[in-house]
Amino acid sequence: MAHNPFHNWKHGWKHGWKHGALTLGSTPTMSGVTQDATSGIYCPANAAEWAQTLAVAGIGSGGPTSLWLCQEASGNLADSITTNTLTANAAPAYQQAVAGWTRKSVNFTVDTAGQRFSAVIGAFAPATHSVLFLGYLSLLTNPLASNRVMSPGDGGTVTFVGHDTTGHLTYRAGGGTTVTTTAVVTGAGVLPVVATYNRTASSATLYSNAEKLTPTFGAATGTVQGLGATTGNSTGQASLYMAAFADVAAELSDAQIKTLLQTLGWTITWT
Repeated sequence: MAHNPFHNWKHGWKHGWKHGALTLGSTPTMSGVTQDATSGIYCPANAAEWAQTLAVAGIGSGGPTSLWLCQEASGNLADSITTNTLTANAAPAYQQAVAGWTRKSVNFTVDTAGQRFSAVIGAFAPATHSVLFLGYLSLLTNPLASNRVMSPGDGGTVTFVGHDTTGHLTYRAGGGTTVTTTAVVTGAGVLPVVATYNRTASSATLYSNAEKLTPTFGAATGTVQGLGATTGNSTGQASLYMAAFADVAAELSDAQIKTLLQTLGWTITWT
């Protein structure tokens, strides 16, 4: 049979496009992935951009289940991948300016009862799934009590990232112990915050750009997911972006999370 060069060109083009490359034989790049014009940090805006980002990072376990871009002018936070809308409560602020960023944020006022974006999702909550939440967050004002920042699974036996009265991040993973960052994050600008709950490995980790902390793993039953005061009062917080990964896609190693954050443009100082 005669060799068909068109078939090879077509196959190569389709394969390259699928993996984020624009020319035959090239490796994946971040070209075309949404990037903040001022900070230079990448903010993948949909499933295709996340697939491209993960290909560049060399991670093949899959993209986020849900993605909230936090750019709305009012109302609830839409899910840019599926239909897991986060419902607004207690009048958060929208499209707030963020120093060093073109991107805007949704903000919570410190010590406001129930100020949040949340939903009872369950379909990828830590009660039954491995979960990884990635947020771009700025902590603005210390609360009067340790309050929620980002919750992979609140309610019941809780899994949440908190912000304490002295300006540190905390993380509780189900019924395990709580860990607290060494660094004060209040006023430190926008940072990436990753909270993992790995049911397969019975492990949990809190990551920022500067620290990696491991609480004692415990059973989780909470199914409320979101930003802000999923229980109690809010902290002073700006939220620019949040993605949620589930099951195998959430079970990333330390090295993979470091590579992913670096691919997104963050400087990571932990080892």
